[in-house]
Amino acid sequence: MLAGSQADVAIGLVVCLISGVLSNLGLLLMKLVVTVSENDLVEAVTPSEEGAYDAEAMGEVDDDGSHLLWQRHRPMMRRTTSSSFFDDFTVTKDASVEVLSRANLKWGLGLVLYTIGQALNLVALSFLEQVIWAVLSLSSLVANAIFAHLLLDEHMTLVDLACTALILLGSALVVIANSSAVSNAAAPSVEDLLAHFSRPWFAIYASLLAALLLGCALHAMRSLGRGHRVHALTWTILSATCGSVSVLLGKCIVQVVGIVYHNHEVKAVMTAPSTYIVLAIFIMAALGALVSLNMALAVGEALLVVPWLTVANTMLAILGGILYFEEFQVLEAAGSATLFASGVLLAFGGEGGLIIVLAELMADLLSNVLENVVDE
Repeated sequence: MLAGSQADVAIGLVVCLISGVLSNLGLLLMKLVVTVSENDLVEAVTPSEEGAYDAEAMGEVDDDGSHLLWQRHRPMMRRTTSSSFFDDFTVTKDASVEVLSRANLKWGLGLVLYTIGQALNLVALSFLEQVIWAVLSLSSLVANAIFAHLLLDEHMTLVDLACTALILLGSALVVIANSSAVSNAAAPSVEDLLAHFSRPWFAIYASLLAALLLGCALHAMRSLGRGHRVHALTWTILSATCGSVSVLLGKCIVQVVGIVYHNHEVKAVMTAPSTYIVLAIFIMAALGALVSLNMALAVGEALLVVPWLTVANTMLAILGGILYFEEFQVLEAAGSATLFASGVLLAFGGEGGLIIVLAELMADLLSNVLENVVDE
């Protein structure tokens, strides 16, 4: 197997699934704060002459009059007109104290569940390789689809169901490949983990993450500076980039904790400046991922935002496992490698049902960027 015994893999699988359920439930509860019902906040929408929901006034219709792509999943609920999560929260606050109290409770409970889910992710990473964990995390989209339908009344399409089936099948093949592979690699030491950061391949990975962070930040600041709404895909990519950093550093921290526990190197680790640097970057990346995700949920639907986030996060996490931990070196058997590759392809094939969605959204994002450049 890739790491540990079959019992370790089973524990990691269960913990990974539980963390996915809790994280998605927490996200959707936080989403309820920025998605308000007709009976709660009539002031948060712009009614048409007939009193119906005016999608054009809300900026949800393209120039040619067609509904934007996320309207396919649109719940029968009204949305606020603000451009960020915090603005939505302010609208809720101004509406009534009762709505504010409910929003506080929902968002707080969602944050607690999301935090617990992310903590369980670190536990799962202590039992699973990062590339395995990344693929298995795609199965959390099943929970997202179910909770988005039940809590937010967002409509599930046949594409959503087909993608879910492919993701589950691909995840199952990855688990089978994991249980049939054999690893003879020794556990890394603290010095080994630090040395990984100086490898050329990791420098390429870090440059990619830095480019994504810089590009998203510049686009967001430029859009907000001109009073435009930042595209949900921008916030999603920013959240995924920060999340991939927190995942990689989180796995490093988990391994360091294991080394300290087994080798009793508490003093050496606690007195090393690199320990606090890694911990500080981990905390900042985790907070950045959470804030960016709330921004994305404020302007996009959960049935689309969460899949975008999961795909981007999974791809970056797999790259991190390959370039930093070099986890594919333990796939020595051709059968295990084939099963693993097939599982990954099927899991991403499940997301392939959203390729048209992503292509149209990327075109929308590009047109937004070009519009900002022309305005200059």
